[in-house]
Amino acid sequence: MTDLRARRAEPAPFVLGHPSHLQRLPNQLEGVPILKLIAPMVAGAGAHEAGATGGERGARAARLLNLGNAMAYGGDMGMPEWVMLDCGLLPTAFMGLCRRGVELSDEQRASLDERLARLEREMSPARRATEELIGVPMGPVRDEEWVPVAEFCALPTLTPGEVMGYSLFSLEPGLGVRAKAIGLSLHASLGAHSQLGVAQYSNLGALKSHLRFGPLELIDPLTPLHTRAGETFIYRLSLPPRDALIDMASGARLRYSPHDDAPHSAAKLHGRGDERLATGHLQWIASDDLKVWAELRALVLSGRERAQLIDARLEAGRPSLCVRLTSQSLEGTGA
Repeated sequence: MTDLRARRAEPAPFVLGHPSHLQRLPNQLEGVPILKLIAPMVAGAGAHEAGATGGERGARAARLLNLGNAMAYGGDMGMPEWVMLDCGLLPTAFMGLCRRGVELSDEQRASLDERLARLEREMSPARRATEELIGVPMGPVRDEEWVPVAEFCALPTLTPGEVMGYSLFSLEPGLGVRAKAIGLSLHASLGAHSQLGVAQYSNLGALKSHLRFGPLELIDPLTPLHTRAGETFIYRLSLPPRDALIDMASGARLRYSPHDDAPHSAAKLHGRGDERLATGHLQWIASDDLKVWAELRALVLSGRERAQLIDARLEAGRPSLCVRLTSQSLEGTGA
């Protein structure tokens, strides 16, 4: 065990979902095999056709993914199991990176084991009997089983070519960006070119991860329809080119940004004359300045201003966000 942990193998890309959905996805990502795990409600069914691992282990991987999500978010932001099933496993797929149990850190494994034990203690008799009958593995994390350590999930929307990202977590620094890049590259292979998302101004780590993929167009700068209203916004992201996503998925690069001088930077890909980079004025706004965010919301929803979130930093102990504002008053007037 010590030797395996010391080697710390590269995490494996995975997808977890319904077998008919897994069939539509490639089996490799630029030569790297993708581990396919079928969703638990079809345990054992379709594994051969989908080239996927049986549903019993898929159910276990889904449970470990859900517990990892709770570890990453905590509090009221952990993903309920019914949401995982209804919004992830049935309509789409979870995508990301996983490790064998033996490769987890002692802290990761201890936390997962504690959460597994608590969940199994609190199971209803009917649920326990059902899972035992189906053959879903129980007990602590096993050395040989696959454990998701970073995950991204997006749902297709009614807008052609657009997906809605609704879940992203990582138990290791840097892997969240890679997981999102894996997910976006796979959705791009199905025709996606933009992603809607929901995030919090106060979560500086998550903001910086999202910003690595480019400017975030603020669709609603201060949405009220959220558990954490007052710090939540809705954004749209134009997907980076596929080669940039592949580089980010592999870990060869961890940024795609207008301010990056690397070969795949937005400045070089879109050209120096791109209006997204050259126009507008910048405004830094504190994450908890509700009055300013509300004023910005009125301007955006009225169509008078286009707002893009382009940077985030810590100032005087609280997150501060840089917004590029572009007036829309002259568009469509012929001026």
